[in-house]
Amino acid sequence: MEHQEAVLIALGITVVLSTSVVVFLFEALSGVLEDYCGNPALARFWTTWASALLVLVPATVTLLTVPLYSQAYTSSQVLGWLDVLGFVKWGALALIGTMVAVAGGVGLFGRGGSVPVWIDRDQSDDLNRLLTKVQELRAHEVIDRVRRR
Repeated sequence: MEHQEAVLIALGITVVLSTSVVVFLFEALSGVLEDYCGNPALARFWTTWASALLVLVPATVTLLTVPLYSQAYTSSQVLGWLDVLGFVKWGALALIGTMVAVAGGVGLFGRGGSVPVWIDRDQSDDLNRLLTKVQELRAHEVIDRVRRR
């Protein structure tokens, strides 16, 4: 197997593997990002961006790890396929790293603004009394402002 053939096969395998991951994760990632973003257009942008990263980073790493020339290639098919697997290995590691980075980014930056708070009945009653008192104070302030005019 020629050096160029091994590189192209490794790149093809890496792109197919990355594209398969994108197809598998696309719907779930799109739903999560739409929930976090609250805007379908923004969610589509970030889903497309993450999908592009999931394909381009492993392909780039695969190409960067391939030596420009190799004297290790012989006519043996086994050696050629082992080299192809060696090139694909770096692309697969880059894919895993990119998946972790995308998941971390979504988890870190995609948190919603509201966090549920659990309170018991006594606390709820106290909060309702406090809210009633605040509303009364605001009403008195509004009445005082109107009387001053």
